[in-house]
Amino acid sequence: MAIPNKLGISFTPAEIAALKASAQAVVDGIKAKIILNISVEDRKKMSKVGEEREPYVAKSIGDYAVNIPAFNPVAWPVADATNDATTYGSMNEVLTVLSEATEVVQELQMVAGHFAYQFMLGQYYVAKDNLD
Repeated sequence: MAIPNKLGISFTPAEIAALKASAQAVVDGIKAKIILNISVEDRKKMSKVGEEREPYVAKSIGDYAVNIPAFNPVAWPVADATNDATTYGSMNEVLTVLSEATEVVQELQMVAGHFAYQFMLGQYYVAKDNLD
């Protein structure tokens, strides 16, 4: 889609508050279950599932853990692994929606900033012309 000629929208304080409350609901919903504060160093050390590894993890927990229990590590109960895999999948669904929301907000902010800057630039050129 091309850049519009003008934005032509605004939000009431109540609408902004509702948008912020919606985003805060995600934060609060997770923090009601667990509060994580993982350092940057620890984040780098953690195993990552990602799209390429997810099918292997799912097969391991959903298939091998049930059908070949002798392979299961003693330190990790299958029920915990199943909960972790389910949480991973659920958070992926939430991230998909949040990513779309972030993109929409950033795009709107970018267009609004573009027009605000263009207005300021217009003022500059009018002032410059008047001083010359």
